[in-house]
Parts: sequence; structure tokens; C-alpha cells
Amino acid sequence: ADVDQAKQDGASPLYIACQNGHVGVVRYLLRESPRQPDRDQANSNQATPLFIASQKGHDAIVELLLRGPGPADVNKPLKSGATPLYIASLKGHGGVVQRLHASGACLNSTPKHGATAVSAAVQNDHTEVLEILIQMKADVRKANCEQMTPLHFAAREGKLEMAKLLIQVR
Repeated sequence: ADVDQAKQDGASPLYIACQNGHVGVVRYLLRESPRQPDRDQANSNQATPLFIASQKGHDAIVELLLRGPGPADVNKPLKSGATPLYIASLKGHGGVVQRLHASGACLNSTPKHGATAVSAAVQNDHTEVLEILIQMKADVRKANCEQMTPLHFAAREGKLEMAKLLIQVR
């Protein structure tokens, strides 16, 4: 069987296993399969196995994709510019955020609309992720294309704890 054969939407067997959290299948494909799958093969939306695993919060799968020969591209974006780190921050997956950063993910990259991982965490009230990003020295002052910073989002949405955390950063 072809380990990279994609469905009509571009999803490979590796992508589908990552999407559904099937660690055993992912481990087999990456470590024991006679032919290694392309870890960066994207679907029709440019989402890679790493992107979907990050979105779903599948920490063990993210680790598998980032280890070994030919690790996944930790900064490969969607057409929109969203990266695995951005989506993990948006969805509140702190462990995934830490793992991606440890593998070289850019903390301050922005999708086309200009929001950062920090803004995504603030807007979605993910305090733990914001604390992790601050600890990693992410830029908490970076504005989006409308010149809104993470603090603007916290103020607009009445997120007092987020505002306090952002203001304390020097």
C-alpha cells in the first residue's frame, strides 16, 4: 500500500491517524513502516499532520512527528498563514505549545490577519497558554493588521486576568 496516497481532499493515512488521535498507527507509520510517509504532506487546505495534531491537542502525536529522521516542519503554515503553534494557542493546548516551541516554532509568526499566538490565547481565554507564551518570551505587544494588540483584545472582551498578565510583562 502507498503510505502517502491521499483521499480526494488530500488527506493521507498519516494525516487521518493524526487527526483522530491514533498514536499506535502514527507510531507504526513513522517508525516501523517499510516506507516512511511524508510528514509534511498537506491536505487541500494546506494542513499538515502536525497542524491537525496540534489543533486537536494530540501531544504524543506531535512529539512523534517532531522526532526522528525527517521531522515535520514545525513552522509550515496553512494558506491563511496559521501555523501549528498559532492553532495550538487558539485551542488552548499548552503542552503542544511547549513541545512546538522546544522544536523551534516561531513564537511571533502571524496569519494573514496578523494575530499572534498570544492574541489567540487572549481572545479564547486560555490563561495557561498565555502564561506559557510569556515565559517563552513571546512578543505580547505585537499588533494585528488593525493595530490591535493582545491587551486591546483583553480590554475589549473584559478579560481582566489576561490584561493583568499582559501588563506585568516588562
